[in-house]
Amino acid sequence: MPNLDVLLIEDEDSLIKPLQFAFEKRGITLRVAKTGDEGVFAVRKHVPDLVLLDLVLPKMNGFEVLKEIRRDPSTAHIPVLILSNLAREGQMKRGMESGANGYIVKSNASIEAIVGTVLSMMGE
Repeated sequence: MPNLDVLLIEDEDSLIKPLQFAFEKRGITLRVAKTGDEGVFAVRKHVPDLVLLDLVLPKMNGFEVLKEIRRDPSTAHIPVLILSNLAREGQMKRGMESGANGYIVKSNASIEAIVGTVLSMMGE
């Protein structure tokens, strides 16, 4: 079992709960922040192995969160996987140009596919 620590920055309970179950089933710690500013705080307080980041968040959007993560030398190295329903080419391109390591469109991906992508990004 992988010993990974993933931070999910997401405000939709309908996605949080199944992801928590799927990750915990594999022995992966999934911490959750429900707003952008909570996410930035959580990343700095306890540096995760990977961040799953929604773009549409209360208080601070995902692009701003990503900018904060990349700007801080203690967190700049963390792989960030955007998890969003914003599926237009421009948004995906902006996410990748902003420093994301990958982009998953929520409505196109199953919970298992999301977990699989995280595991492959982490070399598991």
